[in-house]
Amino acid sequence: MTVDKADKKLLIENLSALYFLQFASYFLPLITIPYLVRVLGPDKFGVISLAQVLNQCFVIVTDYGFNFSVPRKISVLGEDITGISRIFNSVFTIKTLLAVLSFFLLLILVYAIPKFREYRMVYIFTFGQVIGNVLLPVWFFQGMGRIKYAASLNMVAKSIFTIAIFIFIKRQSDYIYVPVINSLGALAAGILAITLIVKRFNITIKLPNIQEIIGEVSEGWHIFTVGVIYMAYSVAVPLILGFVAPYRIVGYYSGAEKIIKMAEQIQVPLLQALYPHVSKIKYRSRAAAVLFIRKVAKMLGAFDAALFLALFIFAGQISDIVLGRQFRESVCMIRIMSFIVFAHGMWHLFAEMMMNLGEDVNVMRITLCASIISISASLILIPAFSGKGAAVAALLPGIVLFVLSALFVERSDHLISVRS
Repeated sequence: MTVDKADKKLLIENLSALYFLQFASYFLPLITIPYLVRVLGPDKFGVISLAQVLNQCFVIVTDYGFNFSVPRKISVLGEDITGISRIFNSVFTIKTLLAVLSFFLLLILVYAIPKFREYRMVYIFTFGQVIGNVLLPVWFFQGMGRIKYAASLNMVAKSIFTIAIFIFIKRQSDYIYVPVINSLGALAAGILAITLIVKRFNITIKLPNIQEIIGEVSEGWHIFTVGVIYMAYSVAVPLILGFVAPYRIVGYYSGAEKIIKMAEQIQVPLLQALYPHVSKIKYRSRAAAVLFIRKVAKMLGAFDAALFLALFIFAGQISDIVLGRQFRESVCMIRIMSFIVFAHGMWHLFAEMMMNLGEDVNVMRITLCASIISISASLILIPAFSGKGAAVAALLPGIVLFVLSALFVERSDHLISVRS
């Protein structure tokens, strides 16, 4: 079945706007990261990075998988503002409660663990980004097919951060202001998002009833489990490295990881725009959704392969430009992790397809395999090889995600014939 022309037009509009904004929003880190690593040095940059990793755990907890479970529900409601408002209020309430619980858990951790207690205010101030993430409902804009609003608001947060960094961060002792600035930018974007949702989309904010909350919690449980497992996979390496190695080594690893993530994020607009689009196609025909994903996979695969090769070949030059000479130990880590760009890009695309085909449990199983490998490899390799061991431990689960999800796509024709 052919895709409706209006859907195609909306997809193209979203992609065009997102890539323009994505270019701008990733131009800013290219300015701030080189400046920050040179002013703060590997040690304090390691402190800031480890705090961000810990708080990323709380971001995943408060997301509760809603970025996957909710957009596909909202996308098929059309102009039903009452139904959309009901979903919005339930999800927002759940995320707020999870944020409160997360903050109490953070306080326990930073006062119970000596390495965290030494820089406890950095970890506490960084939590403002978790609150900002709760206030900025990307899942809502995805479902409405208006993710350009989320990208624009993200741009606001990054602009505030960029300007403030050059004003307030002048010496290494100013490191404490970095999480404050980051959090203020995220909070500003979140407040603007809520205002926009109420005025532009006519969403009525009110407390949901307990049945609505239970319904959303129950429906998002499988994807939340995937998120928690993915959290274990994504943060195991830097957290374990942070426990066993000096902050300086954490800084070297974090510098390399920043470069890899910047390369990965180039494809984020495409993946964000595709998810609700594929949901609509799948609503009409499962076979058409699989065919569409396969076509995109060929183009995305070629692009990701080129990125991987560029990172591997020019790792030294990229490190010198972005991180500076004092981060030369990051070069080998960049080369080791460069294949992650290809593996993660394809994994996220295939995972979106699996989610849309109702294969949440299989996504969870694949992610669980990767998490087990990530934690196991980290516990073995990091104590033995420090930063380089961390880079290998980060690469191995990415390969597992790619291979297992690719095998799923190969047998997707059988699934369609059975379940159509």
